[in-house]
Amino acid sequence: MTATYLLDTNVILRLPERILRNRAVSHHSHIPEEVLYEARFAPHIERFRHRTLPVTAGVLDSLQRVWDAVPEDDTSVVDLFRGKGNADPLLVAIVLDQRSKAATGLFGDAWKIVSNDAPVRRLAESFEIPTLDLAQFTQCAGG
Repeated sequence: MTATYLLDTNVILRLPERILRNRAVSHHSHIPEEVLYEARFAPHIERFRHRTLPVTAGVLDSLQRVWDAVPEDDTSVVDLFRGKGNADPLLVAIVLDQRSKAATGLFGDAWKIVSNDAPVRRLAESFEIPTLDLAQFTQCAGG
């Protein structure tokens, strides 16, 4: 299995140049469309345009599972009134969708979410999705 990373906006905005050149980032990292939008002013965002994952019908199905796991009064993952966390549930939904697709084949990637946002990591871990923060990802990427 190949380690494959799904990066959050708070990681994209802080990636050091030496890590951006690493194979773990250039070949094995992806971002959701919403992260592409949120990080649109980052100087290196164009490096991720070809690694962007769309919101598909499968992702939307998985997103329903994610929302079902979030209590109605919990604004730690998404707070639409403050414009916080718009991409966060999509990170989890995309990995769930990718896992679903991989279940039909022999081999799949070992998806990990990379985020400095503790509520996102907790949500991911509730679905048994491994997570890393930026420091851990940097270490994995040889930084």
